[in-house]
Amino acid sequence: MRILLPCTILIAMALLLTGADGPLAVSYVDHEKVATAFNKGGSLARGSDFTASGARRTSAGQVEVHEKETDIIYVADGKPRL
Repeated sequence: MRILLPCTILIAMALLLTGADGPLAVSYVDHEKVATAFNKGGSLARGSDFTASGARRTSAGQVEVHEKETDIIYVADGKPRL
């Protein structure tokens, strides 16, 4: 009886993590493709519900507004403009 609750929790967690569409797929992008995308811009990976791209800015750019996208920005060098 003591093992029933942990097993039930593990099964529930597995079902929640895999979702209705099955297990989550993993996308591997090799180092050279990532380096090129972050130097020149370009696509890294695509899935049915995501797109990952790389880009590089060396100066101020245009404002971007997305309703269904999220930008993750990694600042490697620079200082804030006041």
